[in-house]
Amino acid sequence: MDTQNKDLDVEKETVQSKKINCAGIGGSLGHPKVYLDMGDLNEIRCPYCSKLFILENS
Repeated sequence: MDTQNKDLDVEKETVQSKKINCAGIGGSLGHPKVYLDMGDLNEIRCPYCSKLFILENS
C-alpha cells in the first residue's frame, strides 16, 4: 500500500467556520451527523468518513 499518497483520495472541503457538521454523502450511504469543533487548529477530519475540513484562509 502506498502510504505517501493516502490523503489524495480523501475528500476535502474548505469551510468558513471552526464549528462544522458532517453526515457523509447523505441518505442511506451517509453516516450519523456529527458536530466537529476545530478548537485551536485550522483543520479537522471526520472520524466516520475521514473527510478533511480546512478553515478558509488558514
